[in-house]
Amino acid sequence: WRPVRGDGNCYYRAVLFAWLERCIATGSSESLRTFDSMLKPHRQTPALGDHARVVHAILRQWISKREGCASENDLRTLLLEVAEEFNKEKSDYAFIFCLRHLIADHLRRHARDPVALGVASMDSGNCLTYESWATAISGARNIDDYCEQHVCVMHKDAADHVQHVCPRVLRTIVRICMVDRDTARCNFIDYGEGSRMEASGTAESVGSAAQLASIGGPRGHQPEIFLLLKPGHYEILMPWGDLAGRILEPDHGAPDGGRSRGASCIARPAAVAPAPSKFEAPTDLAQYRKHCDTRWRGLVGLTRELCAGFAAVLHLMEEKLVEELKSKRKRLGSVDESLFEGQLSSVLEPLVDALERF
Repeated sequence: WRPVRGDGNCYYRAVLFAWLERCIATGSSESLRTFDSMLKPHRQTPALGDHARVVHAILRQWISKREGCASENDLRTLLLEVAEEFNKEKSDYAFIFCLRHLIADHLRRHARDPVALGVASMDSGNCLTYESWATAISGARNIDDYCEQHVCVMHKDAADHVQHVCPRVLRTIVRICMVDRDTARCNFIDYGEGSRMEASGTAESVGSAAQLASIGGPRGHQPEIFLLLKPGHYEILMPWGDLAGRILEPDHGAPDGGRSRGASCIARPAAVAPAPSKFEAPTDLAQYRKHCDTRWRGLVGLTRELCAGFAAVLHLMEEKLVEELKSKRKRLGSVDESLFEGQLSSVLEPLVDALERF
């Protein structure tokens, strides 16, 4: 399980990071080159150029390092570097921004193509296209208008169109898992070329994590990316049998169950070595100092990640409050904003200052 920051980009961040991590773990450098080649026409455009060049440089570096990996330890180190890079704001933003535009490109190119939501709808002649689907659910004038309002806008939650198209852009199959407190079973839906969303909208159910990871899709295609859907938020699931999971978490029987620690964008996996059940002081003084230094740096790093996550939550709350005030002004004509802003600032400003000082 990999926690993912929730800021409206969580679906894009979860799918893209899980896909990148899996490509590197399995040595699928050609998939990374294909993704980079899709961005090549955009490197000189004003809107996407800077971000496309950032992604290009990072992918080249990862491909080169992957081809130089001679052992599982080398590969584990590279995968940890990938997580570290994705937690940098500039890299995270560039990858997500580029993926949004690639999805929009796909929608524009296939605007009048039929969307196979179910065999029954195709046989009956009731053919739904990407464009008619977009205008029906959003009120947009056409597919260009839909992409500008709902796909290319950062921090905008992923809609049904994105869930359907994103796996096709990455040429993978994504399994979205949904849990319900009222049942011990897990429902899931597969998206991607070779999978098929049922016309009834019902999801299949499984009774265990092993079954979830191993069961084939509607046409026998095996999913590669697993996401956990919470109310309005996505996080990454990693099957233990998957290569990336085995390399990153070889000690999944550790006391903490191998769960990842929290982080700003994508959580790093738990430490490779399981924590001892009780502290045993090293006999060598130098080793003892090194042990204490490692534990302390880990604690400081975790605290920083928690602060970064908390700051992101505050930022998101402020944005949502501003949206609500604008909406209320439209409904009522006027709102006493100054009083509300004063009360909010008196609470948030000391907290923001404390986070910045840390």
